[in-house]
Amino acid sequence: MMFKKSNEQKLGDILKQFSSKRKIKPGYDQYRVKKWWHENMGGMINEQTSGIYLKHKALYISVSSASLRSELNMSRDALREKINRELDGEVVEKIIVR
Repeated sequence: MMFKKSNEQKLGDILKQFSSKRKIKPGYDQYRVKKWWHENMGGMINEQTSGIYLKHKALYISVSSASLRSELNMSRDALREKINRELDGEVVEKIIVR
């Protein structure tokens, strides 16, 4: 009796392979970071965030409040570590708050 080899893979692993081969990873990472931000930062911060984008592993955050800008600048290293830990990789190397 012959047995077929099982070629089962997790869907997440397949998507990672596909995105890295097709050069869509930067866009996918941008989507994941924006989604993480909106789900985890809370309503008040989301209301005061006027823009967020990822370019060359630098996360640019535009906020309308000077006090929030100051707070984010002080905690940007911890925030970067948290984002990378939850997104399973070195997605963000630095955070720039404007």
